[in-house]
Formats: sequence, C-alpha cells, structure tokens
Amino acid sequence: MAAVGPSVGFAGNQNNQPPAPAPSYPLPSGNVPANPVPYPFSSDPATGELVPNTPTQTSDNWFLTYPDRLDSPASACEYYKSIGAVEDCLADGTFVKPITFEIWKQLVKIDKYATDGKKDDVAHFVNQVDLNLTRNHHMISYWPNQLAGYVCNHSGPDATVADPTRLFPTQAEIDLLVRQIRRHQNLVACVAMEFSPAVEYKGGGQPTGTAFTKFWIFGPEGALLSTVDLDGDGPKGVPQVCTACHGGPFDPAASSSGDLGAHFLPFDIANFAFSSGLTDQEREKAIFAMNLNVYNSEITRTTGYPGQQHPSLGSDSIVQLIKGWYGDVSASNTSPVLDRNFVPPAWKTYAPVAYAGAVAHSCRTCHAAMDSYAFELNPLSASDVTNYVCTGHEMPNSKVTFDRFWLSGQMGVPGQPAVHDNQVLALESLLGIPATCSPP
Repeated sequence: MAAVGPSVGFAGNQNNQPPAPAPSYPLPSGNVPANPVPYPFSSDPATGELVPNTPTQTSDNWFLTYPDRLDSPASACEYYKSIGAVEDCLADGTFVKPITFEIWKQLVKIDKYATDGKKDDVAHFVNQVDLNLTRNHHMISYWPNQLAGYVCNHSGPDATVADPTRLFPTQAEIDLLVRQIRRHQNLVACVAMEFSPAVEYKGGGQPTGTAFTKFWIFGPEGALLSTVDLDGDGPKGVPQVCTACHGGPFDPAASSSGDLGAHFLPFDIANFAFSSGLTDQEREKAIFAMNLNVYNSEITRTTGYPGQQHPSLGSDSIVQLIKGWYGDVSASNTSPVLDRNFVPPAWKTYAPVAYAGAVAHSCRTCHAAMDSYAFELNPLSASDVTNYVCTGHEMPNSKVTFDRFWLSGQMGVPGQPAVHDNQVLALESLLGIPATCSPP
C-alpha cells in the first residue's frame, strides 16, 4: 500500500539552485478570477503534500481545469484503478499496489526494454507556447492499434532582468535547458500515455479489442502520482489535468472502462524551441516521426467525425491537420517538409488572418483533440471569440498560452520580439468593427 504522492512542481533553475530574484512583470493571468467551484484539495506550500480544502475554498484559477470537472485524489485513484494502474483505492485516494514508471516501461517495451528491433522516436525541446517546460519525448509503436509514449517535463526558463515573464528565453538559455535533460536535472514529472485495447500492452502479438488512450503521471523517483503542478499554480488531478488538452470527459461514477475518448496530440513544431545543435531537417524528421505515430493511431479508430465527443472515435481534425502539414504521412516519406503556412480549407475563405495570426498559435494544438470544439474543421464564430476569449477570459486554458496571447497585443513587453503576430488583433478580425477584445 502506498500513500497518495505529493504534487510535484518546480524545484529550481537549470543549475538546481533556487531561482534568482528578477523584476516582477504583471502577467494577464494574474487577473483571472478564482474558479467559482469549490476545489477539493491544494498543496501545502511548506511540504508539497496534498491537503483538503474547506468546503467553500476555491482554486486560484481554472487553467488546465474545467469549472464543472475537478478531480480529487479519490477520483484520480478510481481512474487509475479503471486502467489497471493500481489494484485498489482507499476512501481517501490512497493507492493500493500502484504501478511504477519502470514497470510501465517494461510492460509497453519502451527505452531499454524495446524488442523486435524497435527503437524509440525521441525529441527534445521547450514547448514554449503550451506549458513552457523542457520536454524529453519518447514514443514507440509495435502495432497500428498500440502506441506508447512518455514525456518527462523538466523546468523551463528562469525569470531574468531581460525576460521577467520567462516566456522569451534566448537561444543560449534554450540550449542550456535542453542540456539539463541529459544531466537529469530539474525533473518535474513524467506523463506517460498509451493507446491500446488492453490495460497494459504485454507483448505476444497484436492486441485485440477497442483501443483507447490512457494516462499515468509519475514523480521524479518514478512513483505514481494523483496530481501534478505543471504551471506553478497548484496541483491538478488526473485525468482532468490531461483531458483539459487531450480531450474527453470522464465520470468515474458512470464508467469503469477508463476510456476517456482522449487523443495523443499532434506535435506542432511552430510551438517548440529547439537546441541550436540541430539542423532544421533534423528537427523536422524527429517531429514528423512523432506525428506519424499520432496519425496512425487516429486512423485505426472508428472513422467518421460526428461533431461530438465519443469514446474511441478517431479525430478527423487531427488527421487532417497532420496531412495538411506534410501531405505524405507515411513511413516512406524520409524527407518530410513541413508546410508552416498551412491553413485548413474551412478557414481559407472564412478567416485566414484569424487562423494564421491567432488560432494556429493559441488554439489548434488542444482544440484538434476537442471533438466537440474542433476548430480545424468547424471554425470559431464571433460569439465563441467574445464569450470565451475576449470577455469571458476562459480561453486559452493554459496559463502560458493565455499570457502569450494577451501580451502579444501589448507594446514594450520585456523580452518579447519586436516582430511578432498580434494575436489579439488577428482574432478581432472575426468580430468586425469596432473591436471588442479586452484583456482581463
């Protein structure tokens, strides 16, 4: 029996030292109101341990959450039980015989456990636009309906005098952050994903049954965790911290299968910062290999996009986005060329400026996996923009993406490149004149 693990967060900078003091800069996310729904737990700032909230206490914000879908340690454990990650759960969410990261790797045959001549597809980068963490990505697939991958998240850029927002690091800083992966420094947590029909893929031939996506979170020492702090704003629980971007509702009281209807996300190279030690061709080949895995997993699902969420259904939105980027999405494409200016047909005549200047930056990575809100195929309406972005300030749902979106419309932001897309202005092109997009 193992206790619920503490939520892991940011330990320090890339030198494993406490972050140096830096000038504060008012980020737009600081003006987002508290989540009006009582939040079931929080993290003790002194110990990092999970502690229960009072019935009326709310979370600091709703980033990486939805107001009507908040996971507790107990519901997280029930989700893990449904996918076989734990044998059982105590009433408070304590795990009984949880899986470890190393055991998961053995079961899915990844890294040193790979067989049949297979090797991991690997990529290292800072995902600047989504979480601003330094990421060590690994993927492996033995069958079309079996895909396993994990991303170990290391801390991102430090605040500096030149860049107090931490959003605009120099190339030298990015190079240093990527090197920390090889030094095993500042690991926040590893998120593992698997697309397969079984509880775990155990080899012995192609698995049978309906494949679906599953999530695990492991701490720096490999222990299974019920929560993780990915943006410095407190712990969020499994599976919601995953489905906030990967799609799929989950009600542990109504389902015991663990099928969330979630997806592996397409890898959007425009959102990443890479080490200067790689050529453009090397970067594109590494990311194409990841996207080929995602593409193949989607086309093995039930085909046909119904315009609503449904477990185990393939996402035409993800499939069409990856095809639009590369044209030829097959293993025979050994020299992939990314179309960085791709605009989906649904947007070309409707609002190409809004797509290229805002949606491609801040919306498509997650919304390609949101079956009910897949804006690649069904473009945003003016009311969507007004209600959820411009006045509601509920989107973007990631703190980093939210800040980058609103800062792009401001002048004189320290560290921000002088030449950049004004995402606010681009999105306002959907609203007509006068523009009505107001920052929080």
